[in-house]
Amino acid sequence: MPPRNLNICKGFNATVYYLTCTADERRVRKRTQNGNAIYTLGLKRKVGQGTRIEKEQCLRGSEYIALLAKESDPERETIRKLRHCFIHNRRCYELDEYLDRLAGLWILEVEVESVDAPVFLPPWAEGVEVTDDPLFSNYNLALRNNKCLPRLPELMPYEEQLQ
Repeated sequence: MPPRNLNICKGFNATVYYLTCTADERRVRKRTQNGNAIYTLGLKRKVGQGTRIEKEQCLRGSEYIALLAKESDPERETIRKLRHCFIHNRRCYELDEYLDRLAGLWILEVEVESVDAPVFLPPWAEGVEVTDDPLFSNYNLALRNNKCLPRLPELMPYEEQLQ
């Protein structure tokens, strides 16, 4: 969890719904901030170790609702998260705070020019590297009845943490 005095550049709520698709990851996303919303259709494809190509296009609210009604993936649940963005060591970081059934999960992301580029994490950042762990992709986190959800202490019932 980040320190309370973290200087956030921007933050917004994100709601992600996955769509049925034969290949890649297709999703619609609603981002809200200060009562305003934008809607996007996205396609994400893994192309190598730690490398993904992502394409996004803006949607009108009516297009967003129509896609949800016609193509929402029945095998996946909604992902809701708060995205906190900040600058550290001349890079923009995105810290996702997951809500609902994934409450307690935080994932820190940084975009780099290449997989060899150096990344310097903030001193408060701790945890495990999950870049290439498919369990931590939003696509897999959204699976209904996912028996492989990460069992992080923050996600376990308090009684299990004590054992």
